[in-house]
Amino acid sequence: MGINSFVKELLGDEKTIFKQLKSLYKNVKHDVYIFHDIVYTPDYGKSFRPDFIILDPRRGISIIEVKSYKNSLLKMDQTKLYFKNGDETTSPFVQASDYRLKLSDYFASRYIEVEKKQIKANLFFTRLNQRIEGMNDRLFKCIL
Repeated sequence: MGINSFVKELLGDEKTIFKQLKSLYKNVKHDVYIFHDIVYTPDYGKSFRPDFIILDPRRGISIIEVKSYKNSLLKMDQTKLYFKNGDETTSPFVQASDYRLKLSDYFASRYIEVEKKQIKANLFFTRLNQRIEGMNDRLFKCIL
């Protein structure tokens, strides 16, 4: 009983998040599984690789994406992030939500019954120290 972890080499902020997860689950009386950086390849579509997936029979399934943008992030909207150097990328909110749907499909393709509402997508922005344009108050408080 307790934490069962399947991790590859942890670096930087992912290592910090993993330590926090282990601390969070250290006293549980049931099995919890933490997977790190594992590629999931569905029978159709593209493979995907969330930073962490946690399987907890009491809390459900959590997908965790760790983002370390520091001061390079300029602004965000629902679908994109915009950086000070002019680059832009898909929002991690979209990425995490997409992982949630893909994981649900992955389980279904293996005849594992999991309701989509049992899978939660979580983001950790580990190095933001200021409010970013487009970031709402609730999200900013969660980051700090």
